[in-house]
Amino acid sequence: MQPDTDNLATVLASVIASERSAEEIRAHTELPWDDVQAAVTNLSLRYIIRNPDGEPHYRATQSTCSGWCLREGREMHGQEVVIDPQTLRWFCSDCWEAKVERVRSIIELAARHRGS
Repeated sequence: MQPDTDNLATVLASVIASERSAEEIRAHTELPWDDVQAAVTNLSLRYIIRNPDGEPHYRATQSTCSGWCLREGREMHGQEVVIDPQTLRWFCSDCWEAKVERVRSIIELAARHRGS
């Protein structure tokens, strides 16, 4: 079973701030067990999450925000993170909003340039 992007992002988001076992991921996300197992397997094979030394707890391989702030995952406990659906890289909400605004500005600039 191939997990969908939403399930991959949900499972990834659940291990950014704290290490969790597959059981803890299931309890935290409230996803069905089969979906959690498929997502954990997929993310592990892609080296997006890992369980060091075969421990039962998973953690995100990416340890800092992909944006300009470089906040560490453990600082994100209880705070919103955004998972880029194309790359599965995570951002804090402030950096994601800044990234979206930059893209909007580029699109608007290109549209004005075409209209000139």
